[in-house]
Amino acid sequence: MEYSTKTKNDLENIRNIGIMAHIDA
Repeated sequence: MEYSTKTKNDLENIRNIGIMAHIDA
């Protein structure tokens, strides 16, 4: 299954936000 560019970007953004939140914690 291939993700659209927008979906791929959204997934990367969610992952990056999760990493940032983990660092801030």
